[in-house]
Amino acid sequence: MDIYAYATAIGSPDSRIHSGPQTLLDACMPLPVSCHIQHPLTISTTVTGKEAIVPAAHLNNQLATLTRESVLQSHYFLTLSANHTGAIGTWSGAMAALQQQNQAGGLIWIDAHMDSHTFATSISQHLYGMPLAILLGYGEDKLTQIASPKPAL
Repeated sequence: MDIYAYATAIGSPDSRIHSGPQTLLDACMPLPVSCHIQHPLTISTTVTGKEAIVPAAHLNNQLATLTRESVLQSHYFLTLSANHTGAIGTWSGAMAALQQQNQAGGLIWIDAHMDSHTFATSISQHLYGMPLAILLGYGEDKLTQIASPKPAL
């Protein structure tokens, strides 16, 4: 299993969420031998609003490349994060790989809130409340077109 640690507070007002992956790993140690952490993804910034777009796009492009390769290699993968923006790269990459293989894919989204805001609809302007909308193709092009010019979902 490929494990990706998406450790960032991009788009969130709470800088503590960057430690989410390490907290989860500490609770689960030791990992089975077949599991290994690949390419920890970290950007130490707490920018919010539209200032979060560029660093979030950078990190999610990296994550999309990794999850795409996991799917293409028929590996199970797990993205560890306390930041909802990690869903953008995770699912953009996975769905791009499935499309490349002419396979269908889908996502069941279970959350306390829908994460389907855009900057036009969000009162808080926090990017972590927008990943589902982005995956559906609504929002900023730098984020909606990660791994593919078409919406991931």
